[in-house]
Amino acid sequence: MSAQAQSSAQASREPFVAIVNGAAGGGRCRKRSGEALASLRARGVAIDEPRFTEAAGCCHQEGRARHGSGGSRDRARA
Repeated sequence: MSAQAQSSAQASREPFVAIVNGAAGGGRCRKRSGEALASLRARGVAIDEPRFTEAAGCCHQEGRARHGSGGSRDRARA
């Protein structure tokens, strides 16, 4: 994570929503998500419990449903 993104995340009062495609990488993404999210939380990034999707494109749909189509939040992809 870049220093700018980390600073922005730490300054955020609202926790980020982690949307994880659990099927990506043959299921490895779901297995590794806990460690990745724990690492971000250890750096002070507030993250809600992850939302898991199971198909390509579902992450975009979930994000739009939660924050609207013109969301102003930064997005990260792991």
